[in-house]
Formats: sequence, structure tokens, C-alpha cells
Amino acid sequence: MARYRLGQSEIVALLREPVEADANVGRDGVTSFEGAVGGDAREEMVVRLPRVGDVTDVRSGRFLGHTDRVTVSAPVGEAVVLALSPGG
Repeated sequence: MARYRLGQSEIVALLREPVEADANVGRDGVTSFEGAVGGDAREEMVVRLPRVGDVTDVRSGRFLGHTDRVTVSAPVGEAVVLALSPGG
């Protein structure tokens, strides 16, 4: 987890180590992960933030609500990046 402050907003980035996924390393050195059944494996996470605010998924631009707790689903091995702004 990494946290950054930008003015009154805060960025929270999470990356979990894949446990139940097969790793494939391409020629370019990039690692991708696939689930045991095939296709892209996804992982659901419940994220508790340090305070209530307007939460946005930075990668998709999707507004997730005015809260301090969100549930996100991300491809295994990819970072979840959330922006927390005062809002109101």
C-alpha cells in the first residue's frame, strides 16, 4: 500500500501479491496472471480509508461514493488506485 497527499486529496494505491494465480512472463518482462480455470483472475477487496470523503477509482474514473469504505474488484496482479477528496 502507498499513500500520497495532493493538496486536500489523498491517493491510496494497493497491490496484493497474487497467491492463487499462474504467472506468465512475456518477452518484454511483463508478468501477467491467469486463474486456474482460465481467463483473467479477479480479486475482490474491501478497502477501509482513513476518513470519509468522495472516493474515485483513478484508473477507471468511476465515482465510488462519499464513504470511508469501498469494495473493489481488480485483475490479480494489478494495482487498485483510489482518490479520496473532501467532497461533501
